[in-house]
Amino acid sequence: FIVGVAATATVAALRARSLTPLRSVGAGIFNIRHDYSRCSFLMPLATRTPNPGSLSSSPRDDVAV
Repeated sequence: FIVGVAATATVAALRARSLTPLRSVGAGIFNIRHDYSRCSFLMPLATRTPNPGSLSSSPRDDVAV
């Protein structure tokens, strides 16, 4: 699966002429190897910093449907 994602990211990087897709794959592999220590969406709600302009209590409340 990871090899397929990396191959797809390589094709996307070549098409976009950007290293961003490859950096994303690298960040994902880092997170897998380090038990998702840097994933903000896995943080407990108490440690997240609220959006100063938002009145909602959940980041998902601000997502447009």
